[in-house]
Amino acid sequence: MAEKFIANNSNEKFETGIVAFDQITGGGLPMSSALALIGKAGSEKTILVRQIMWHALQRGSRVLYYSVDQSAEELRFDMRSYGWDVKLYEDNGMLRIVDVFSSGTEKMVEELEKVFGDESSDFSNNVSNFASTMSDMNYHKRVYDLNLIYREGIKFISPFSIKMYQHRLAIFDSLSPLFATNTEGVFQLIHVLKFATRAGKATGIGIMHAGVHDSETEEKFRSIADAIVEIKTHNETSFIRIQKYPGKYRVGSFPLEVNEEGVRIIPLVMPELF
Repeated sequence: MAEKFIANNSNEKFETGIVAFDQITGGGLPMSSALALIGKAGSEKTILVRQIMWHALQRGSRVLYYSVDQSAEELRFDMRSYGWDVKLYEDNGMLRIVDVFSSGTEKMVEELEKVFGDESSDFSNNVSNFASTMSDMNYHKRVYDLNLIYREGIKFISPFSIKMYQHRLAIFDSLSPLFATNTEGVFQLIHVLKFATRAGKATGIGIMHAGVHDSETEEKFRSIADAIVEIKTHNETSFIRIQKYPGKYRVGSFPLEVNEEGVRIIPLVMPELF
């Protein structure tokens, strides 16, 4: 397959330290942009974004990480398994982890205790009450505190928070649980944070799990993003593909594998697989 290049309007980029990723994206992460990373469960998108974060921290970037799919402690443990110990960066203020997962879990536990806490009450009634509570959309909208997410994001991107020449990276891992509870509110949040990211000359990465949302939600998410990177699996092999990106980038499907050091992308153009 002949190598192809796509050139769009030029945009400043920040090297990720993952050599092949920087090659196929024409230089790395787009500055002042919101990037969508889309893939099904097990497609290695979370490892990729954490490796990008690790290299960014080592290069002096300031990072905000929204941990939605797991607790902050689980995140730290998983990163240490690849030799990425982020504690020093948390201690010196270069990394801020917002534990959205634990916050939502605490609210769920509180609701369970309210319904099932009385040991003398009838179990079937408790189940019925809990099912009624969980079907209440207003409750679902309270599971995740979007105001907290908004405040953390605005504070992080504010030009008064750090020196303007310092690169900033904000990561959402992932947006899918939020969409499952409050789709309209999450899209409003994304629009606000995207504008703030551009104004603050930062880079934002939002992860979405493919195949778990309706087509309208996924397409709307894609349309909002300034850049789209997709990871798909074919015959148990993962491939990364750039679908939309500022500046010049390489077209094609590139093999991706994971070893003890993290993600390795092979800059070899494969036949069109998806």
